[in-house]
Amino acid sequence: MRYLYLHGFCSSPGSFKATWFQQRFGQLGIDLSIPDLNLGDFSHLTISGQLDHVRQLILAESGPITLIGSSLGGFLATLAAEYENQVTKMILMAPAFGFVSRYFDRLDPELLAAWRDCGYHQVLHYADNLEHPLHYQFIEDARQYERRQNWRQLPAQVFHGLQDETVPAEVSREYLQQNGQAHLIYLQDDHSLAAELELMWRYMRAFLPLTPE
Repeated sequence: MRYLYLHGFCSSPGSFKATWFQQRFGQLGIDLSIPDLNLGDFSHLTISGQLDHVRQLILAESGPITLIGSSLGGFLATLAAEYENQVTKMILMAPAFGFVSRYFDRLDPELLAAWRDCGYHQVLHYADNLEHPLHYQFIEDARQYERRQNWRQLPAQVFHGLQDETVPAEVSREYLQQNGQAHLIYLQDDHSLAAELELMWRYMRAFLPLTPE
């Protein structure tokens, strides 16, 4: 089994949560791969480009894959699993279903119009805590994935914080209605889920299951 961690939007392989879990996997002698989903060009990033990159990583492996995704990375994991049967399990952390409507469509209409007209808008990227230009194509591309239904049936462990104001917990409940092999674990946490890492790790070890090599 290979394990692949997909970080969230405006994040990186160096995020606190990604490196925390990589260290825990490493303590068991297991490699947790964390690709950079900024793809070297954040300004022209698209979900389609990220999805293609993740699929290539999966196809480069000969055996089964477990995808672990945080926020937009969780949504990306469900998309990749639709195409690649090598994905046999998923762990989704506050998966960002309905990403465009929840993140972009709540912006001021004048700001969105200006973004569309000029092409780029400055977006805060958490990797360096600086603003970087992002092309409006990101939104246009992402809209095609908004209404995806009838998700593939495969074992999935879903974590969601009850204090999540970025992606409300009901989106994960809705996912369970689509994937009968998924189960949802509520946490007393916000979207970052940073306060419950040890608890998630215990659940993950039992679900996968993980034992020292």
